[in-house]
Amino acid sequence: MQKPLVAIVGRPNVGKSTLFNRLVGKRQALVQDRPGITRDRHYAEAEWDGTIFRLVDTGGLEFQTTDRLQKKMSDQAFRGIEEADCILCVVDGKVGVTTLDREWVEKIRKINKPKLFVVNKVDSAKDEALLADFYPLGMDPMFPVSAETSRGISDLLDRLIANLKETPPLCKGRPGGVEELAGISTSPNPSLQRRGENELTISIIGRPNVGKSTLLNRLLGEERAIVDETPGTTRDPINTHLTVDGTIICLIDTAGVRKKGKTDKAIEKFSIIKSLKSIEESDITLLVIDGAEGITDQDCHVAGQAFEKNKAIIMLVNKWDEGVKKTSRDQFLDHLKRKLHFTPDSPVLFISAKTGAKVEKIFPTILRIQKQYEYRVPTAELNREFARIIERHPLPVFKGRNIKIYYATQTGIKPPTFVVFSNEPGKIHFSYERYLNNALREAFGFTEVPVKILFRKRT
Repeated sequence: MQKPLVAIVGRPNVGKSTLFNRLVGKRQALVQDRPGITRDRHYAEAEWDGTIFRLVDTGGLEFQTTDRLQKKMSDQAFRGIEEADCILCVVDGKVGVTTLDREWVEKIRKINKPKLFVVNKVDSAKDEALLADFYPLGMDPMFPVSAETSRGISDLLDRLIANLKETPPLCKGRPGGVEELAGISTSPNPSLQRRGENELTISIIGRPNVGKSTLLNRLLGEERAIVDETPGTTRDPINTHLTVDGTIICLIDTAGVRKKGKTDKAIEKFSIIKSLKSIEESDITLLVIDGAEGITDQDCHVAGQAFEKNKAIIMLVNKWDEGVKKTSRDQFLDHLKRKLHFTPDSPVLFISAKTGAKVEKIFPTILRIQKQYEYRVPTAELNREFARIIERHPLPVFKGRNIKIYYATQTGIKPPTFVVFSNEPGKIHFSYERYLNNALREAFGFTEVPVKILFRKRT
């Protein structure tokens, strides 16, 4: 059964993300003492008294805003309310009742769903006098809490779990569009939130404003992430689960990665740190490049982050409907291979996330890469081929002593990892390591993914 979904909503800067982190049990959402930090919907799992449920943190709602980005944030918050089974409406106890709070509470009370009203920032018993201002709004039931210190959280969770047990989940699937887009058997799987052993994690990476969020929305067939022409719109990594041909995939849209020293804002630095962590935790990275602008040093920096962590990379030249007006595909590929020479075999797709052109090739490419990235070579086959590899190119003599390689064994996948045993592992030259790497990739079909080799002394 699908796990119930609880939406945390309220006006900007009332502590929604702090409450989200408190309920999840870790600092997962970015928090800073100013409005507008959370923009997209941010999901995670929480557990209380043996019941697992999902939480969605939303951006601050403003009903009559004329700001383009704020309106998109409000639209995302409304989507969170629409799909939720229960609503936590949060207000700021220290600030007191505002006009926006009155509008909020009035609208939330009319929604035919279980709802709890949370007065946050009630840090001590003496602060409970602040609650008097909120009673005339009809906030019932009302829970005074301090998300920062955990005061009152257990009472809130007890009532929340009771409500969830009384009301079955809505079991609403994500809006359609993935099936038609991919052309293969796919289905959204929003109930999956924790990474499983058989889950494939894909991070969408790139510098700011190359179209990562537009691509995520196109792949999912819904407005999952806020898209705006302002660089840096995405701040928190956005995780979305779906199933493609029986494979559970977690897609992560990340904040744009800049070079060190290119940003001064603390919140942007935290966003970049979380993006780099997402790369580290992913299996495959979709590197999005602006086809209209061309390859930049920043693209090389982002690709280098994935390469250093031995991640399989699929290069997506986005906005190609504009890029093709400036250069040919062959010229772009030549420039790409020269700038990103350290990933010469990564597949390259020319797409337009905005129009959907060639986006249908992405999922089949991911599944092809997955087979290589997760392939385990049968031991007997590995030993036979490895003996032929050594025989074709024996190791040179080092200071009058023969360096011997005895055998290799595969110890892991994602990336395929081999341990090679030798009498002098520290004396093997990097050029010979490169030969072994290329030979293993060619022999066993690891043509588009990195292969990791470790040398050990035979005991």
